[in-house]
Amino acid sequence: MPRTTCILRPWPLLLAIAVLLAAIGAPAAGAGETPASRPSPDRRVLIVASFHFTHQWSQDIIRAIRHKLATDLNGCIIDYLELNAVRNSPDEIDERFQSFLPGIKAGKYDCVIAILDDAIKLLRKHHEAIPQTVPLVVYSNHGIVDQIRAVHANSTGINGQIDLEKNVELGLLVLPDSQEALIIVDPADASADLTRSIQQKTAAFTSCRVRVVNGGSFSYLELLAMTRQLPAKSFVVLGFYRDYSRDGYGSMVDFARNFFAECPRPCLVPTSLSLTNGSLGGSTSKGTNNGETLAEMVLQTIKNGQADKIRIAKEHTNFVIDIAIAKRFNVSIDDLPDNVLLINKTYSLWETNKAEIILLTGIVLSLSALTACLIVISSRSRRNAELSQLNRQLSQAVADAQQAAQAKTMFLATMSHEIRTPLNAVIGFSELLQHDHIPPAQQKEYLQAINVAGVSLLNLINDILDLSKIESNQMYFATARTDFRALCRDIALIFRHRLDETGLALSIRDAADFPWVYVDARRLRQILLNLVGNAVKFTHRGGIIIDCQFSPSDDNRGTLIIKVSDTGIGIPKDNQSKIFEPFIQDESIRGTRAEENSTGLGLPIVKRLIERMGGTLTLNSEKDLGSCFTIELPNVAFSRRQPTDHDGDENQASSDKTGTGTVTDTTKGNPPPELSLLLVDDVAMNLKVLAMMAKRLGCQTHSSSSGLKALTMLEEGLRPDIVLTDIWMPGMDGFELARRIRANDDWSSIRLIAISAGSMSDGEAEQCLFDVFLQKPVTLACLRAALFR
Repeated sequence: MPRTTCILRPWPLLLAIAVLLAAIGAPAAGAGETPASRPSPDRRVLIVASFHFTHQWSQDIIRAIRHKLATDLNGCIIDYLELNAVRNSPDEIDERFQSFLPGIKAGKYDCVIAILDDAIKLLRKHHEAIPQTVPLVVYSNHGIVDQIRAVHANSTGINGQIDLEKNVELGLLVLPDSQEALIIVDPADASADLTRSIQQKTAAFTSCRVRVVNGGSFSYLELLAMTRQLPAKSFVVLGFYRDYSRDGYGSMVDFARNFFAECPRPCLVPTSLSLTNGSLGGSTSKGTNNGETLAEMVLQTIKNGQADKIRIAKEHTNFVIDIAIAKRFNVSIDDLPDNVLLINKTYSLWETNKAEIILLTGIVLSLSALTACLIVISSRSRRNAELSQLNRQLSQAVADAQQAAQAKTMFLATMSHEIRTPLNAVIGFSELLQHDHIPPAQQKEYLQAINVAGVSLLNLINDILDLSKIESNQMYFATARTDFRALCRDIALIFRHRLDETGLALSIRDAADFPWVYVDARRLRQILLNLVGNAVKFTHRGGIIIDCQFSPSDDNRGTLIIKVSDTGIGIPKDNQSKIFEPFIQDESIRGTRAEENSTGLGLPIVKRLIERMGGTLTLNSEKDLGSCFTIELPNVAFSRRQPTDHDGDENQASSDKTGTGTVTDTTKGNPPPELSLLLVDDVAMNLKVLAMMAKRLGCQTHSSSSGLKALTMLEEGLRPDIVLTDIWMPGMDGFELARRIRANDDWSSIRLIAISAGSMSDGEAEQCLFDVFLQKPVTLACLRAALFR
């Protein structure tokens, strides 16, 4: 049978909008201004609103009031007082309201609007302080507006309807065979009266048992258990508009959504806010409709100067059923009366837009015929163009595939050579060392060769990994304040022995007031090590110069310029662009000792690192005259040195000092103190190597094969100076062990050192648990620096 439904027909609606816009854009001759544009004397209204339904219900009402007043009462000033019982105590709410009372008494407001129970309580509490001349417009439930008018005649408003008995009536309408209806009421001040009223009004439903419970007396789980005990033919009416079961005010919307999802029986609600959240429907009203009615009452009150002549309105409710939920509970909707509004009904496109579809079909057929003609005319030329394009793409794809295959073959061949060369030394000398009667001097020579080959292999792997990170855009930079002069002196210290052996001079040129710069010191050190290392490698006479300059562009930023020049063999012009490609070497070094120590990865990594840092690398070189590499890093933040700043260790190389003997060995001096170490690693060989290295450095060691065993040793009283642990171990890993140690105040003096084969960027948050992070393989020098830093 017919009933109220909502069917959207877009084409008539669009035509109506177009006509309306035309009427607005071109008013008839002599027509006056619209109501919103007519000037009116300033009016002032005070809105006092309770915090309800996670603010949604009162906000729907307030939004409608604001829109109506802005449209029909141009220039109206609205003061707004929100009574938020979630954030404020009753005394604080009362104090805020009293701050508005002087203005109310002085006639500052043309009208005072009170919305829902907290606002009503304040009006009733302070009604003697509010002059009768001040009009009140009130929205409340339970017929309270009539009570307000009894003590304040100059008032009107809307009596809200929480007709839970209407929901029972609707439930019996759609579920006529129901044996029981469970009504859960709001545990508010009016619940006792509301419960008695509902019990009286539902007494007439003799065919169905109606039970009313106070939701505040039960937990959420107890309410759900209660619904599961209902007969199969039953329904629930949820009257909550606040959830007190979870520490004060709560959201009915959230509460109802969760409740509907878990309740095994269909649920009805008295408010539209909970529709489409899983409820079957209900006898509901809308906040926006109430807001428009209240705004109309305010307009009439301001116009008449009084509210006592305006009739108190009763909130209008509608029967609403959600078709989707009805299908879920197998509820028939075929015999519902006309006054039931159906929502979420699915209509076919043909049902809703039959005429429009016919019109569009004709248009589409006409356009299709026209398009077909155009396609026939242009198809041949287009096919020829597409064929040519496909041939070009195919040729390019073949070329790219061949180039990729060639690059892959070249890479594998190069890597095979570069990896097998140091491995040949490692395996060969290791076999020689297994024989007896090898002189000590020759043993030392073999061991040094194995060490050099291992370091060479490690450098090759690191270079490949760095290049891979750069090419895949996985290289990250950590900017920090850096003493660049000290960094250059560190570079000089690293190459000191090689400079002594070759007799070369290394000069560092910088200004005495060279500022602090904010760069990634680790990557900048890597760049300089590569450039200076190449200069030392390919320079046989003369020297090397590191020239550092900083050119400020403003008070905070500038350009860092670094030049590394040498008097070496130089690079021919035709080879200068090639040396920045991976595994490419200058032909002039073929067959020399320098070729043995070069993989062809250093300069490509340097160039890509500089470009990722936003800078440029340029080369100026002539064969047999030397080379000069210039780095420019723009937009570098800096801070000027203060008189209290120092350049670091005085024993390090200072600027403008050259050659050998300018750097003092800072590792010599007093012997380091004896330390107690707890070594943790699940690999026995790693534990043995670390223990031997630590004993070589004069340390006492305790070993543990797992993080759990190490923690047990600490709990049993072991107090080492340092815990040196591997990161990736089965069971309790190094991160978890560090967290446990840091959490115990009795172990706060223990230093933590991490060892891992992973990248330094593995979990920056986790690394902060450790004092030092070492990467495998660990050398004796690295271990010494970490232990005695």
